[in-house]
Amino acid sequence: MTPPAHRPPPDARTHRQRGDGWVECGCGDRHWGLNGAAGLLLWRAGPAGVEVVLQHRALWSHHGGTWGLPGGAITDGESARAGAVREAVEEARITAAAVRLRADRALTHPDWSYTTVLAEAVAPVAPAVTDPESLEVRWAGLEELDGLALLPAFADALPELRAMLRRLVLVVDAANVVGSRPDGWWADRRGATRRLRDHLATLAREGLAASAPPGGCSAASPTT
Repeated sequence: MTPPAHRPPPDARTHRQRGDGWVECGCGDRHWGLNGAAGLLLWRAGPAGVEVVLQHRALWSHHGGTWGLPGGAITDGESARAGAVREAVEEARITAAAVRLRADRALTHPDWSYTTVLAEAVAPVAPAVTDPESLEVRWAGLEELDGLALLPAFADALPELRAMLRRLVLVVDAANVVGSRPDGWWADRRGATRRLRDHLATLAREGLAASAPPGGCSAASPTT
């Protein structure tokens, strides 16, 4: 029998690591992860469009039976990105070397936060169930998500996440960007252009943090 919504669900998890545990949040809800939580939205280009890895949540879990992302509590001293990848490795047998992180999105509550880390599969990935927290883990096309019972928070975030999954083409006016920074570029134009190139390559490889200011770069960034 499904427990009433106002009661905490039965929890079959064991506290395996520092950071596991419930937070009584000022928003009125109860969240898993003393340091917050993170999940990995892993995508690839499939024959009919973008596909993502989904987790069918165990029936005993909070919102059991719904579909969401592999993820969980962030351990002490761990970044949200590292936590999302670790949880995906543990829960879905995703190989870290096959994942390239692209961006992240943070949902912040008064006493807790959840970070969705977007990543691209750059090598073959065959996700599979590895622990009791999942009924099934598999690739699913984005259009398929409309017919699945999604974890409510995932469903709420999905429109924004869909937009973030679109491949972005960035055109940079290198001469103007280099010329806008008072770092002595006039004495070494070739070196300044090389620094800009290397910075853009880093952004393409690692993505942008959800905490980045508007424009995606700090005042010290060559792309400002």
